[in-house]
Amino acid sequence: MPDFIRFNFPKTPAPDWGAGYIGIGWLWRGRILKSGIDCFGLLADAYHRHFGVVVFDMAEQQTAESEVGQARQTSRLLQSGMKHWTEVKYPADGVSVLMRRAGHPIHVGMCYGNDILHCDQGQGGVVRERRSDLAHDILGYFVPTSVVIK
Repeated sequence: MPDFIRFNFPKTPAPDWGAGYIGIGWLWRGRILKSGIDCFGLLADAYHRHFGVVVFDMAEQQTAESEVGQARQTSRLLQSGMKHWTEVKYPADGVSVLMRRAGHPIHVGMCYGNDILHCDQGQGGVVRERRSDLAHDILGYFVPTSVVIK
């Protein structure tokens, strides 16, 4: 990976773009903010609403109902969908974060200042946490390939 990858979002978000998500409840495959969202639902909504980017959404392909099945399926879908993402070396506002849960790459969030905004089932919904507190689970930083300047 090069030391520096340039990218440009079509829309510049307001400085407090993530504040409205905090406290939204967690819901498996959730994509409607009033009903609840999952981690990828947060990512898809924030990219579209605040950064002007439509990202590949895997909700329709997530059919597992058990937690074990959900974890396996999410891991496979994230891995197969990586072709839509470009890894970047440094975190910045709006950059997505791939994280592990129970040792598997099955959780995503977004950089929000020096923090990470993510929708966590165990915490009941969208939370904002210091990036340094989650460092042990961070596997990498990514942007949608469509915003990379070649």
